[in-house]
Amino acid sequence: MSRYDEKIRKGQAEKKMILFAGAIVICLIAIVFVVRMISPSAESSRQGQAMVVANFVATSVNTLSTMDAGRVQKDFGLRLPILVEVYPKSGVSYVKVTYDENGSKSYEVPILVSVEPLAPVRINLIQILKDQGGKIYIKGNLVDIGSGAVPDVPCAQTSEQDIRSYITSAASRYGVEEALIKAVIMQETGRKFSQCNENGGYVQSKKGAIGLMQLMPKTAAGLGVNLYDPQENIMGGTRYLSDMIREFKDKEISLAAYNAGPGNVRNWTRLCLASESSCSDWNTLKIYVTFKETLAYVPGVMGYYKSCYAMANACDIQKCKLC
Repeated sequence: MSRYDEKIRKGQAEKKMILFAGAIVICLIAIVFVVRMISPSAESSRQGQAMVVANFVATSVNTLSTMDAGRVQKDFGLRLPILVEVYPKSGVSYVKVTYDENGSKSYEVPILVSVEPLAPVRINLIQILKDQGGKIYIKGNLVDIGSGAVPDVPCAQTSEQDIRSYITSAASRYGVEEALIKAVIMQETGRKFSQCNENGGYVQSKKGAIGLMQLMPKTAAGLGVNLYDPQENIMGGTRYLSDMIREFKDKEISLAAYNAGPGNVRNWTRLCLASESSCSDWNTLKIYVTFKETLAYVPGVMGYYKSCYAMANACDIQKCKLC
């Protein structure tokens, strides 16, 4: 090859790189434009909200399809969650948004590229992701559902190997002991280490908390995680536990905050400080705790933590389930 030909080839390669970089920039600008300009208000008509949500999803998916990988997330801030699904029809994927309670009124738009189907889910926050393998996923985060209101979503069992992997990743990311995460899951799932109940649905508390780490829907939405995804459930629960540890310092008080909410713990601390010189340890604070569930929850988790996970070679598979 002559120097002249080599020079031409190099020039062509540089032009391709410039065009590729330009395409990426344009895609990112397009996503920002969509996020900023297509934002339904809580006062918008339900039909208008449905149109905005559907078009946001379709536009974001089509934009991400031009990129190697990426993620778009949008909290629509609606007063009432809206029902979204993605399904194939005649070889084309469609996003459908239903905007009345009877399910008779909906708005749908085609998506230009193939995406993984999304079963109908009532959402306020939505995520669109493209992984390194080129697959595009759409996820909806459930919000504002109370006790007994969990949709009929089939629950798939997760292997213990996967759960261990999720715990290790979460512990590393948020600086929480694996032993403490396992102990919380033991307590939250009644020593079963499963997000599924005996009827094939998701484990749910009387108050509406869901999954391995029993996150409330509003808490999960605030953390940006999908309650029904075991990995995201563990990641979100660990992040929340990390926030509690960072604020309250004491491990047991942090567990109380995880169970009862930080607002209640702050209130109990104020009551404690009115009578005690120091309220930074559980033995002092627990006198002022008004929730029987929390009084049982903290020693329950700490019991599993100490007897099963805190010391090497202390885990009995029959007693502790996941070692």
